[in-house]
Order: sequence, then C-alpha cells, then structure tokens
Amino acid sequence: MERDRGPLIDVQTAVGLDVSLPCDLLPTTMTMMTDKVYLVIWYKEGNTKPIYSFDARGKSLQQAIHWSDEAVLKSKAYFYYDTSPPALRIKGIKQEDAGLYRKKKNPAEYEHA
Repeated sequence: MERDRGPLIDVQTAVGLDVSLPCDLLPTTMTMMTDKVYLVIWYKEGNTKPIYSFDARGKSLQQAIHWSDEAVLKSKAYFYYDTSPPALRIKGIKQEDAGLYRKKKNPAEYEHA
C-alpha cells in the first residue's frame, strides 16, 4: 500500500470502551458523497489484506455491503457513513486492537485519506 497522503489522527480509548476512527470523506454533503464515494477499505498496520470494507458500487449508500475480517474485528466494527465525520466504529476495544489503521476510498482512483 502506498504511503498515506493525509495527516495521521491520534485516537485514544481504553480497553473495553468503543472507539470511532474518523474518515474524512470529501465532499462533505451527502448529495455529493453519493456521487463520489463507492468503496472504502480499511487496513490495520501489519495486515496486508483489508480488515473492513464498505462497498456501494452500483448501489445507494444505504444498500452498501459492509464486510469485516472476522479474525481481526470479530463482528464488532461498523462503518457509519452518515455521521459527521463518517467513522469506523469498533466496539469493546481489546489490547490487540491497538495499532495504526488506514483507509482507502475508491481505491481504483488511488485516493488516500
């Protein structure tokens, strides 16, 4: 994966709590997002494969397919595209969840945030 072009954001929480990893999808209005965001893929440092994806290719955002790697996230993550900012929320944080998370949006365009 090529180097992230956006700033790193330090997000801290405590074991057992939930955390929201912000996702600066631009443009910010939902009408414009519908035209621009088709696929968001999250990676965790140390994993070469995605750990989460939000796939709205050929669908409305409401019909997007959410997928997560059960070995990493164990069904405790969900991407909320309609919050401000949009965020990947991970419930019940454990020590092994600590790390650097990165996302790509519309990877075919090689955009990083």
